[in-house]
Amino acid sequence: MAYKCSPLLDGYKKRVKQPLDDILTEESLAELFGCTMDTIYVYRQELGLPYIKVGRDIYYSQKSVYNWLKSLEKTGNHKQS
Repeated sequence: MAYKCSPLLDGYKKRVKQPLDDILTEESLAELFGCTMDTIYVYRQELGLPYIKVGRDIYYSQKSVYNWLKSLEKTGNHKQS
C-alpha cells in the first residue's frame, strides 16, 4: 500500500520544488496539527512557534515548524529526585 501525503504537504512530493511549496497558512497548520487556530496562536505567543507575518496574514515555513517541534522533543532519560 502506498503512503499518501496530506494534501497540505503536497510540496514535499514534487520532484521540482518551488520556493513557496514550504509555506503553510495558519488554517492549514491548524488542520495539520488537528487543533484550532486559537491553539496555534498560543503556540506562537507562549512556546515560540516561528511565523511569518505579511500584513494581517500569518504564514508558517514547514521546515521552521519541523525544527521548532524537534526543539521541543524530550527523551525519557529524566532523573527523579
